[in-house]
Amino acid sequence: MKKLVLFLLLFPVCGVLCFSQQSVFVSALGSDENSGRSEDSPFRTLAKAFEGISASNISRITIIGILDAASESGTSKRSIFTVPPFSRENDILITGLRSTSGPARAVLSGRNSGLPVLGVNGDKTRIRLENIEITGSESEEGIGLVILSGSTVTLGPGVVVRDNHTGVRVTEGSCILDGGEVRDNLGSGIWINDLGALTMRGGTIRNNKSGGVYVRKGGRFSMTAGIITGNYDSITGAGVYVQAGARFDQTAGTIEGNFSPQSSNIYREPGAFGNDPSMTPSRPPAADFSPMESETQDDSGGARFFIPFVIGLYGQGWRENTFSIGLVLQIGFQLDFGNAFGIAVLGEADGGFGYPYILEGNLLGVAEMYFADKIIGLGGGYGINGSTMHIDDIISNSSVDIGAGRESMFYRFQMVFHLPVKMTFFANYYDKGDWGDIENWGFGIHLGRNIF
Repeated sequence: MKKLVLFLLLFPVCGVLCFSQQSVFVSALGSDENSGRSEDSPFRTLAKAFEGISASNISRITIIGILDAASESGTSKRSIFTVPPFSRENDILITGLRSTSGPARAVLSGRNSGLPVLGVNGDKTRIRLENIEITGSESEEGIGLVILSGSTVTLGPGVVVRDNHTGVRVTEGSCILDGGEVRDNLGSGIWINDLGALTMRGGTIRNNKSGGVYVRKGGRFSMTAGIITGNYDSITGAGVYVQAGARFDQTAGTIEGNFSPQSSNIYREPGAFGNDPSMTPSRPPAADFSPMESETQDDSGGARFFIPFVIGLYGQGWRENTFSIGLVLQIGFQLDFGNAFGIAVLGEADGGFGYPYILEGNLLGVAEMYFADKIIGLGGGYGINGSTMHIDDIISNSSVDIGAGRESMFYRFQMVFHLPVKMTFFANYYDKGDWGDIENWGFGIHLGRNIF
């Protein structure tokens, strides 16, 4: 009798626990005609899996292998995979099989689609991701994960968002980094728009090529644990960039080893809110704040020195060579006086191909002055241009003397824009005649990046 009573008491509990572990399964090798309730009978598309859990109380989707635009029939124009609105108190878990590698590892891929990989929509939608990779949205507007319309997405253990243009964009909603990784993206790791929020309580943001976290005006970022490291930006704030009117509060965690010409780990524009351990004085984040209460990180106390090393491409025309393209290399030293002003002295070497002279190159020295938060600069220099192998000689002669060419001294005048790349528009005056004679001028553009 006691055993019967014990069984009757435990049966409902076991039933609830077993039911809570139920999952809908998805595989590119499956079929939407399957039941989706086992690894042996998976759905083919994630869209069908969302239909399956909508019609039940199941809150778990398990992905087996790679899903992409080819396997996900009916791809929307906004993203390859779109999570529809769900109104549930608890998170919906989207996961791969644990401790799985090789073909069975869960991957959402955007390769060759030109679309964001995963979009999450809906004001009350709560999604948790675990043991899954989001990758391959490498186009200029490519995004691994887009969070929209007030939804909340948690990146748990085993999540890797990599090899996209932007890793995560929080357009309107919340992202919680709780053990996952956002790394090796071509642009920003995580971009927070003015209605977005990021909470980092674990995990890693690393090795992104245009900054770890960018917080736009009105956006919020709170960091209580985790690591932000190894991120790069060609201007400033490679670890965390906080725009005026945005808020960043750090109470714990590590931000170090990021690389940019200034304020490598954290940069706050004047008018940014919040605090971090490097600031003095420090106080706990306030629930309400105004511009009069803002604390900003100001690097205005003295000059700072570093060595820029820029590689890139150039194109020029008109004169001295009618047209030429090639590689440019710059190295020198730069002094920054706070966040607003800097000067640099650079040596430059260019070399490439052109017409009518096939080979050409430039050697020169350049001085540059930066202002407007060092985004805009003016510069000038003096150098020598050499060119050889005229196309007419190649056509008319069976042998060409590579050493037979011409040299011209020139003055350079240029305007510089420090965007994600260093963009330089320049005019060369070749010291051969009247300054007013357009025949004595050449014009071109450099596009390069500081690789340190």
